[in-house]
Amino acid sequence: MKSIKIPDEEGFYSIIIGEDYEYQNPLEQISRKYCEASVDSFLINCDLKSILPTIEDIEQASILAAKDWIKEKQMYLNFSVNPVLFNLVETKSKKDQIKLLRGLSISFYELTSFFCQIGETQGNTHSFYRVEFIPKNINKNDLPVFAERLEDNSIKVIGATELSAGQLKGFFKQRNMTIAQFIENGEEWHCFFYKTKSMNGEENYMGNQPHLHYISDKWNIPREEFLYSINQGWYKGSSCPHILIHKDE
Repeated sequence: MKSIKIPDEEGFYSIIIGEDYEYQNPLEQISRKYCEASVDSFLINCDLKSILPTIEDIEQASILAAKDWIKEKQMYLNFSVNPVLFNLVETKSKKDQIKLLRGLSISFYELTSFFCQIGETQGNTHSFYRVEFIPKNINKNDLPVFAERLEDNSIKVIGATELSAGQLKGFFKQRNMTIAQFIENGEEWHCFFYKTKSMNGEENYMGNQPHLHYISDKWNIPREEFLYSINQGWYKGSSCPHILIHKDE
């Protein structure tokens, strides 16, 4: 994971970017992300206050992050995860997996806790992939350093661009991103994935509610072929069940 600090008129605007990885211990990956984000937050705060941190300051921030992670780790491991997710990895048929997921609603924190718990109890690994597709009518070089669509549908822009606010709104409307997370154990794998549109409620499902898609090795599609299809902007596989996403409580 990497943090990018972009200066704006109010100071620094921090962006945390998750990097792709494959076949990793889920708890170790989350630990690394958590500690790196904590140290990045400390450094950004120093920048805002025009403080030059010493090596000792950074080491101390790392130690505090590691201590905080001990509590956070237990929260992930002790979180009450819907048993359906654990039953899912034990089920040996596509038909039964589809039945299990019917009507399921989870939060992202619950899903992450599931990855951690099954990694610790059953040795499953975790893989993370992000694929972004920019609209064909937009030249990537014309985009500003940073742009964000706010809740009131206005656009916050940092950096120079010749694109109008309308063009940037069109960019956000047409842009699509796919996030795919796998858990694996030997030849068996399970993938929870979503597109920008599915999370923004722009797909016609259950009254346009945010949702994930699910597929596994039981679809008899090689993992490599499914990954290839995602990178081409679509996904291979039919009858992929949906999982509703609700906000963390």
